[in-house]
Amino acid sequence: MLRTAAPLLLACALAAPAAAQRVTLEPSALVRCMTPARAERGVPEYPFDAWKEGRGGYVKVELTFRYPDWSPDVKVLEDAADPAFAAAVRDFVKRLRVPCLRPEDAPARLTQDYVFEPSSRRVQFGGTVDPAHLEHANLVGCIVHRSGRKIPDYPAEARRREVQGNVLVNLRFTSPDAPPEAKVFARPGARLLAREIESWTDGYRMPCLVGRTLETSIIFSYRFEVDRRFGFKPLTLRQVLPMVRNVALQRLDFDTTRMGCPFDLQFTYRQPHLPNWVGEVGKTVSSRNELIEWLRESELDLPGEYLDSVFGDSTIISVPCLKIDIKPKEN
Repeated sequence: MLRTAAPLLLACALAAPAAAQRVTLEPSALVRCMTPARAERGVPEYPFDAWKEGRGGYVKVELTFRYPDWSPDVKVLEDAADPAFAAAVRDFVKRLRVPCLRPEDAPARLTQDYVFEPSSRRVQFGGTVDPAHLEHANLVGCIVHRSGRKIPDYPAEARRREVQGNVLVNLRFTSPDAPPEAKVFARPGARLLAREIESWTDGYRMPCLVGRTLETSIIFSYRFEVDRRFGFKPLTLRQVLPMVRNVALQRLDFDTTRMGCPFDLQFTYRQPHLPNWVGEVGKTVSSRNELIEWLRESELDLPGEYLDSVFGDSTIISVPCLKIDIKPKEN
């Protein structure tokens, strides 16, 4: 594993220390808590007659949740000419629930879209979108620190010992004038840096927050650098596959020729504490969603020193045109 991992990482060049931060709006809590979980949910059944006749379709629905343990009201926003596709989606989504829905947040409206592909008899799930949550993205820019500074100082002890790394902080703001609920995560090699962040988070405020709860994450990067940094190099999907923990025990069936290949994905490694952040570079293609979800949940199996290096780091994963068919190995 060491020989496999080493070419994928850049060596660090020690020089003057530097610190930086990246702020990210976390996905909607309603989308994350939806049950059944995405890995267990499946997709709507392809209408048999439509498949036999080679007909495909697209269906987009709006789901309105009024209570955490009630099925949603379903409104079809876009659909194919054949009502069988819409009926299949309606039947499928009626078992969905959002158990984290609070009374003050109801009714909550989420959208989903599904693509029915007759050539493979597959139904592609385009993802769940919380339109109200997307409107919150501009609020992240109003986060301030009571000290007036953007980032904390590089801890003197960490500088002396030439400790570098990333610290991941999850912040949940519930009031404009109160400190957020904070969770601080770091690899063993960066725990000295995390101690500084744990006290720093009490100074955050979000003055523009009104009548809502907002969850964000911040990655603090501490580096000794000249013109290079340790962490990820750009990767290809072929390189990522053998790095994933227990990949040989998984059932993977990805055909990137149906995803508009070749394409690039932006990737930030945050496991096992939070799902990895994965975003499309350029246009959004719904058929990529299954691959993106898999990357979000994937944990890397690398030696500790390399995990210290890549935790919280970002890279580009280039996805070529290929078919991946991995079946779990039998004992």
